[in-house]
Amino acid sequence: MCATFSERPTACGWRRLVALLCLAPCTALAGRFDIVTFDAPPAWERQATADGLMFNVRMAGAQSCQVRLNKSRKLVAPLAEELDRTWSALVAPQTLIGEASAPRQLDLGDGLTLAQRFAQVRASGSSFLTMLNLFQRDDRLVTVVVIADTKGFERCNAAIGEFLASLRLDKAALQRPPPPQLTADPPWAARFGNSVVGTWRFALTAVTSTLNAPTQVRNVIEIRFARDGTYDITYGVAVPGSSNFAQSESGTYRSEGQRLVMRPTQTGGSPGPYTLDWFFGDHPDYRGNWGLILRSNANWIGGDKDSWRTFKPAE
Repeated sequence: MCATFSERPTACGWRRLVALLCLAPCTALAGRFDIVTFDAPPAWERQATADGLMFNVRMAGAQSCQVRLNKSRKLVAPLAEELDRTWSALVAPQTLIGEASAPRQLDLGDGLTLAQRFAQVRASGSSFLTMLNLFQRDDRLVTVVVIADTKGFERCNAAIGEFLASLRLDKAALQRPPPPQLTADPPWAARFGNSVVGTWRFALTAVTSTLNAPTQVRNVIEIRFARDGTYDITYGVAVPGSSNFAQSESGTYRSEGQRLVMRPTQTGGSPGPYTLDWFFGDHPDYRGNWGLILRSNANWIGGDKDSWRTFKPAE
């Protein structure tokens, strides 16, 4: 699919910019990022950023066009509210030239909705077109920002339109791999009744150098799963002869097969509800390291996102 844009900004100020989708074929390079599939503008420079991709093209003189594709995130409010909040953050440090376009939503079919807003802004002594595009499918949201000087936009608006019209969101790409399949039931599972109830400990010993002598330090994480559906997590750094454990997180949990749904009520920087994949067995990356293997879908006190950690019974 292709798109063209009409009602470009004039010397009298910003009027309005409308995306018109058509069925004409496009000649571009197919690509994929995160949950997004797209047709990249031909001959545009592609560069990875901290949270997405950037496509950039420079033409004669100072003319340039830039498209920034951000990693998907979860929808937390109605699309109109998401557009308003994202727009405010985007244009806050800049000066508007004229008025911004009214918020607009387009149904692109196949469950995909596009919300847009445009404006001409002044930053660093120059005038730019800023175009915000939010693509929504189910509970996922993808942000695409276009930044171009006026003359550059007149030359590359067709390529931008084709790029936007080619975007598709595939939620299946978010499915996380299941825990490793074990060929036989390990003794750990039978020993603990295939239940996480109990107290589990992850410990990592490190040696730090000081002016006097090396010091051995143990980083310890303890998780207690109670039978009544509550849990607590403590984290501390233990030095021989002392301990400075502190309550870090507590809340409730429930089991959904090989996944625990964690709902913190008292946290020390943890996110809202998150999940832990779990199984008894061998760590996927370290054969022979048996125990309760946990993996979180968010950064948490017990481990980094999507990383397996082995917890032993705290005996």
